[in-house]
Amino acid sequence: MQSSSITYDVRIDGGEVQQFTCRTGFYSLAALAAVACLSDKANCMIEISIPDLVPDYGPYLYAVGPDPRATGFIAVPVHRRAALAKEGK
Repeated sequence: MQSSSITYDVRIDGGEVQQFTCRTGFYSLAALAAVACLSDKANCMIEISIPDLVPDYGPYLYAVGPDPRATGFIAVPVHRRAALAKEGK
């Protein structure tokens, strides 16, 4: 079975919104793929959403970085309020 592509809006480390298309409906996997394709950073924050589903679903915020348990990377969900508090907003 072939999955269809989904276009996400992504913002890496508070930068400009970019569009990223991939074949997964899992936000965490799409966040990892977007960082791998659109950024040269190993550690970053990514805000990701599917434009047609906002505000009911998203945007979501993930911290992306090396996985200490493996040789790959991991996307960890970040609670929106915690992120805003850290930024002093």
